[in-house]
Amino acid sequence: MEIIRKYRTVSGKLNFGYKFSYVNFLRYVNHCLKELRDELSINSNVSSYSARKTFSQFAFDLGIRTEIVEYCLGQSMKENRPIYNYVRVMRRQADAAIRMVIDYTNDPEKFKLDILCH
Repeated sequence: MEIIRKYRTVSGKLNFGYKFSYVNFLRYVNHCLKELRDELSINSNVSSYSARKTFSQFAFDLGIRTEIVEYCLGQSMKENRPIYNYVRVMRRQADAAIRMVIDYTNDPEKFKLDILCH
């Protein structure tokens, strides 16, 4: 929350003051993630891709609807699903999903994950 408060603009978007291309920004973020990995003594590779993949898997394991996960990741919703002509994912749903994933990573024992096999 400290990072979000520091970089959040009046419109609610994050602005890190980085004015280069998306590819360069992604390289910068990955570099920072590697520094964070080293500081936390994490023994595996960390990248923005691995962070997105881990978030997606945890959200799926928790039973969060795929549409909400897509929204959280900034991916467009699949246009071939007619239901999206009538409904849309709301920010509050994404906020709740993100909070649930954070809570899960902090204390996974708190969550009973029922795996569906039918």
